[in-house]
Amino acid sequence: MKAAIIGLGWQGMRHYQALKELGVELVCVVDTNPEAVSKRVPEYPLGRIYTKVAEAFKAHQPDIAIIATHSAARIQSVRDAVSAGVKKIFLEKPMATTYQDCLEMKRLTQQAGCLLVVNHLRRFNPNYHQLKQFISQGVIGKIEHMYAQVGSVGLGNEGTHIIDKMRYLVDSEVAWVIGFLDQTGTPNPRGPQYKDPGGWGMMQFKDGTRAFIDTCEDTGVPSVWEIVGTNGRIIIEELNNNWTILTRSEEDRKLPLTKILTPIRPVPVFSTLPWDVKEFTKMGLKELIFQDKVSCSADDGCRAIEAIVALHASNNQGGKKIDLPLPESYHTLEVAWA
Repeated sequence: MKAAIIGLGWQGMRHYQALKELGVELVCVVDTNPEAVSKRVPEYPLGRIYTKVAEAFKAHQPDIAIIATHSAARIQSVRDAVSAGVKKIFLEKPMATTYQDCLEMKRLTQQAGCLLVVNHLRRFNPNYHQLKQFISQGVIGKIEHMYAQVGSVGLGNEGTHIIDKMRYLVDSEVAWVIGFLDQTGTPNPRGPQYKDPGGWGMMQFKDGTRAFIDTCEDTGVPSVWEIVGTNGRIIIEELNNNWTILTRSEEDRKLPLTKILTPIRPVPVFSTLPWDVKEFTKMGLKELIFQDKVSCSADDGCRAIEAIVALHASNNQGGKKIDLPLPESYHTLEVAWA
């Protein structure tokens, strides 16, 4: 198996390390700044660092393309990889800066028989596999409410992760959203060319689940997730590896839900892995490379972008409710997230 990395910035370096640990040959690197690549990985042969995807892929014919460029460049990288006959693509998120480009990626890869995986890395995280199993066993009853808050990260950057995890846990699609953008105007740490404001909003899934998201720029705290069911709640602080499950006893589940003073008690939590972006990314790469497994598909990536673009569209109309599927008039609405 031969791999290529397009874009060797800070996230591309995680892929670089993951490939080394998986024993996969990196046959070429494509980056707009070869000198920066050489500084990051001085051990990598200069002759295998390119600025053009087509030239690199013609010379080395990789089996898998890892696309870790900034978001606006990913659509062209997907086009180039598909044109070169690559049959496996591991794509960073957010997929693209418009929903239209996301749909094109989905169409191109499906037509070419190319497997595309989007790096919503909780899909590869064993913690969430176990959590989903616990939920399916009724540990908190039916999910009715989800809440996610993380400070100052941008709706595109973290919001796409949030939407994807919500979809994964409830096995349902977003029906509508109402959203508002943060007006603080905090400079994007990735550079002035990127505009990914925080924001907040609410949404409802087709199965009736209520969901709330807050990435506003007036807090500087890591993420917290709350999942509330008919009989209990789950609280997750990923960076601290704190996972708490509280639920009514079997006997108390016979009581009416209006008995809200009925205590909920902790239940033993499965063993959890500490938060590590590189490790979970490596798990996704391993699935795609060695198992042909697609845990987060092009359609999953599209759905996440669709909901976030809808939140932007809602804000632009004063908090108007936007029904999904996203109307075509918003397919080209561009957000310059990194």
